Formats: sequence, C-alpha cells, structure tokens
Amino acid sequence: MERVGLRQGILYAIALGVVAVVIFGLLHMRQPKPEQLNTYSSATYGFSAAYPEGFVVNENYSYTGFGDEGTAIPGVSFTVPPQYAQGTNLSSDSHVSVEVYRGTGTTCRAKVFLAGEQIDPNALNAQVNGAGAGNFYEESVYAIEGSSPCTAVRFLIHSTNINNYPEGAVREFNKAEVLQLFETIRRSVKLTR
Repeated sequence: MERVGLRQGILYAIALGVVAVVIFGLLHMRQPKPEQLNTYSSATYGFSAAYPEGFVVNENYSYTGFGDEGTAIPGVSFTVPPQYAQGTNLSSDSHVSVEVYRGTGTTCRAKVFLAGEQIDPNALNAQVNGAGAGNFYEESVYAIEGSSPCTAVRFLIHSTNINNYPEGAVREFNKAEVLQLFETIRRSVKLTR
C-alpha cells in the first residue's frame, strides 16, 4: 500500500512540475514591449496600428484570394520578420493585413473578406483553412463592426508540412508566438475616419 501511495505522490509531483514549466513558458513568451512597437498610420485607408519591431509594412498590399469571384481588396500588410520564418516551416509571406472593402450596401461582416459557402453571413469573425502541395493556409478575418467603409483585419499563416523535410532540417514554427504578435497588431488597430 505504501508503495502505491509513493508512486502516486511522485507522479503528482512530476505532473505539477510539467504544469509549472508550461505556465512559466506561456508567461515568458516574447511579448513586444511598448517601446518595441512602431506606429503606422494610413490616411488612405483611415486607420492606425502599432506593430512589433521587424515586421515589414507593405502599403501596396491587396487581397486576391477571391480569384475570378471578385476583385482584389486593398489594404496594408505587416509581414512577419525574416527571423520568424528562417529555419522553420513558417513561410515568409505570413502576415497581418488591414483591408478596406469599398463596396456599397454591405453590412460589414467577415464574409465580405472570405470566399466560401461555409462562412456565416452574420459573423464578424471567421476562419478558413486550406492545404495543397504540402502547404497549409490559415486565414482568420476580424471585421470591424460599424466601420464605413467596411474594414477588417486578416491573419494569414502560411506554413509547410514539417513532415516533408528530412529530420532536423527545419524546426516547427512557434504558432502561439506568431499569433500573439498578430494579436498585438489587431488589438492596436484604430479607425481614424
């Protein structure tokens, strides 16, 4: 009986140690400090945003994911710094974008910015995933309710299948960290029109 109790105690201590390490890791992930944030402002699109040091701003960005279904949606993108993609399965075109749809008579919802029958026409936020030829595409759209013209923030995470590489050739990217950086940008977006 004592031996079973001792084993349970050891397993409990190990489990507690693992939980402590996970919590410590989550609390100490690289979070950009306010002094490490740059500010971007666009009179053309009527917004400002803060973005972490190293992100690349593209003022000529357009979302072209609709193909023949529609036209490109213009905006500004903030592409991940090269060090986040280098040596990992994260593609260097992964980005956050702020997009402006100038169509008329449209209630500002996520469906305006995403193609697909499965998108709820009333949802402010939506996500679609795609894959092909060893590539994964995760798109999340956050429409800004009441914005006029209709404005949304898009996350595009483009990664490759880690299993397509020889063992040790690349490491898996830290998705939680990338999402945290993307959220930093999204939460900072302010409409200025």
